[in-house]
Formats: sequence, structure tokens, C-alpha cells
Amino acid sequence: IQDDTLHEIIARADVVIANAGISMGFAARACPNAKVVLDTHEYLTRGAFDRTRAAANRKAFPDFGTLRRHVELENRLWRAADVCTSVSFSEAARIRRHAPATLMVFPQPYVRPWTDPGEGAEWDLLIVADQHFFNIQSVAWFLKEVVSPNPALRALRIAIVGQVRRHLESKWAGRLPNVKWRGFVRDLDETRNRSRMAVCPDLGGTGVSVKAL
Repeated sequence: IQDDTLHEIIARADVVIANAGISMGFAARACPNAKVVLDTHEYLTRGAFDRTRAAANRKAFPDFGTLRRHVELENRLWRAADVCTSVSFSEAARIRRHAPATLMVFPQPYVRPWTDPGEGAEWDLLIVADQHFFNIQSVAWFLKEVVSPNPALRALRIAIVGQVRRHLESKWAGRLPNVKWRGFVRDLDETRNRSRMAVCPDLGGTGVSVKAL
């Protein structure tokens, strides 16, 4: 944190929430006296295997020793937190063996109730995805394997919202002109209520997709 005043204010925090294990180091440096809540998001070691499974001739770890060190490092991150949160029962069971305390978190829907726009819908399908590896992979699969081969689906008006646009728009804009890459939208509920259906392609990752919940 380069701003001295901001650094001083943040250092006074009583509680800091670390967004995934890779943020633990920054949280500890920025808020040295705070209690740390680690929002685990996913089991990182398992995620490394899932990412490389989709790529030919690649290994998640070069040898067993590297894998063992990665597992131990992740266990140490869990132990370093005062509380770890998870949305997955299976991951929580693993984390609980190492963390001082583990809390299951069930996301509450924040969207307003959907209203069917009927014939006046602006979009036939809505997809929401950020630029996480598994989202990029899943949206690309959906466009290639589901939409492209089907003339009826190619004719649908499809809106894709989120930063996945940065990775896929240039590859698909010419091939599927009815797919519109919206990027960031200020009111996702408004876009959702102008869509006849929301689709959540989800091929990989650990636990349950939060956006599906």
C-alpha cells in the first residue's frame, strides 16, 4: 500500500477478510494485528490438477516432491487464518483438519425475483462469467460444442456479461454474430430481467460454483 495515510488506517483493522489463500501474505502484512478470515474459494492444489487436465501434455506438478510441498503450503495457509470459510462440505472437511476454525457459508441470493419478459425479451440467453480460468474454459466449450453446431441456437440472441469478454470476444465475434459481449454491466438484475433464460456453463473447479448457488 503506497499511500501512507491509507496504510495507517488499514493497519488498525480488527478483522481482515483474505480473498483466497494467495491473499494471505498481503493480509498479514497490511493488517498485522487483525484476526484473519480466509475465504478459501477453492482447494488450490486440486484446482491445479483440474486446470492441467484440460491441457494436453501438461503436468500440474513436475514431481511428487513439488506436489507434497504445495499441499503443505496450502495447509499452512489454512492454519495461519483464524477462521476459514467454504461453500463446499467436502473441502470444509479437509480444511477442518488444519484450520483453527472452519465455517460453512451458504450464499444468499441477492437478485430480485426474475420476471419473464415474454416476447419483448431483448435476449434469449444470458451467460455471466468473469475471467477465471474455469469460466473461460466453460464458456468456450458451450459456444463450440452446444451453440455452434445447432442452427436454432446460433440464431438466438445471446448476451455474455463479465470479464470473460477479454479472453473470448476476439475469437468468437465473427463466428457467432448473434452473441453480444457486454463486459461490465451496472445492473445485472436489469439485464437478467430482459432475458428469457440464464445459462451457467460449468465444466470444472472444486466444490460448487458460487454463481450457480
